[in-house]
Amino acid sequence: MWGVFTFICLESLGFWQEVALFMILFAIVSVPMPVLAYCLPAAILHPILVLGTACALLIQKSLEPGINHETSLLAMLLVASAMSTYKQMIMAKTLVSSVDDRRRLSTSVSTIQKMKREKYQDTVTGMLNLEGMVCHMRKTRLSAGSGYTLLSLKVDDLEQMYSTHTKAIVDRLVKVVARRIENPGSGALTVAHVGLGEYLILTPEQDADAEEGTIADLFQAFNHPYFSGTKQLYLTVSVGATSLCSDEHDESAVISKAVSAMREASKDPGNSFARYDASMSDRLNWWMGIRSQLQHAIKSNEFTVFLQPKVEIETGVVSSAEASFVGKAPPWASSTRPISFPLPNPPATSWRWGGGFCVRPRTWCKTQGCLRRSPSRSMSR
Repeated sequence: MWGVFTFICLESLGFWQEVALFMILFAIVSVPMPVLAYCLPAAILHPILVLGTACALLIQKSLEPGINHETSLLAMLLVASAMSTYKQMIMAKTLVSSVDDRRRLSTSVSTIQKMKREKYQDTVTGMLNLEGMVCHMRKTRLSAGSGYTLLSLKVDDLEQMYSTHTKAIVDRLVKVVARRIENPGSGALTVAHVGLGEYLILTPEQDADAEEGTIADLFQAFNHPYFSGTKQLYLTVSVGATSLCSDEHDESAVISKAVSAMREASKDPGNSFARYDASMSDRLNWWMGIRSQLQHAIKSNEFTVFLQPKVEIETGVVSSAEASFVGKAPPWASSTRPISFPLPNPPATSWRWGGGFCVRPRTWCKTQGCLRRSPSRSMSR
């Protein structure tokens, strides 16, 4: 406080040199020695700033004719700063040498472990996240040397609950769901929370009967109601499964297969299960080819994108949206038909093939200044 008071008084009287001198002195005596000893950057930066400022003022005064009391005081402050810096270095060396090396090492290891936990763990449930599951799958494959089964589970109702419940209630429900998945009737499983209501479950390699038992236990965990305030909620899940052989080295591809099987299972109402097969991969590759063509056409400015939101009448919330890509036909399409593309990943039953384009039935598109209905024909691959 005395440094601030001095600064205000002297600066108001016009004595800027005295202000600089007092602030240098205040900078030397105001910082506690233990703080500088424990903080190495501060111990280095503090004397550099003090010595640099004192040297600058001393050089400025030395260029003026004659020697006055201010120059002498600056020289004394410079010597005091050098002695203070030397004392700080001695104290820092003594304190650091008194700390046990093993204690410092354990502190560093604990800090690294905490960073790893934050990197590989989900913040809501405390489970593994997607990156953590990939790392765990890689370690399991290298240590066990045998195949295992990966399940992809999605709770179908959690996404819609955000429009009718608060975030705190949904987060609490996500934690309850995670605990039920983590400890089904067959025992504890390795579970990762990778999205809202989406989980990856890693199980050891099992026969068909044991796998059916694990799936049944997961479904049984959702037969009990969940309490949300004063209401009881019954949730349904979709489960997809795939196996990873010991010679498989792409964990991301295995996760994609499990997710594809889960999406296939979600087409059926209620609790449903599907196992990945090659036909799912063929459909996925075909659809990815269509998407790449669409992306190339959009980047080439061959289409104009029109968004058509779908609003729930009861709540007034936008539940989804459909995009139509309208414009001049690209070189790989017929130029005699109107063009209309919906968003990727629609239900397979809602698609038709027409003129080299993937179009949705009964979708309007604007061509030559008028509205025309898009062509629809049976899908051919």
